[in-house]
Amino acid sequence: MLVNSALEVAPYDPEFQRVVTEVLVQVEGFFRHCALAGQAEGTIARRQSAEDIGRLLLGVLLGLRVLARNRPERALLEGLVRPALALLDDGREAAQDPLA
Repeated sequence: MLVNSALEVAPYDPEFQRVVTEVLVQVEGFFRHCALAGQAEGTIARRQSAEDIGRLLLGVLLGLRVLARNRPERALLEGLVRPALALLDDGREAAQDPLA
């Protein structure tokens, strides 16, 4: 609903656009907070700033939501998520594929 609202309603309604923007900022903040926590405990790489990771994950989430509706092919969606997760890798070998 958020993606549809952002694309279809928000451009024509400034107040609604403000609400959608606030929600997107909150989601980005959630991802940033998680990245900071993971970096502090050593489970997420520090190659990228937590701010950039938050923005990246927001973009991946929004893209994933759009693609899941129009092209819900497992290989496509996993191909979107896998490289994003690889950027978070702290360099330790994973016991198993997180998407398996």
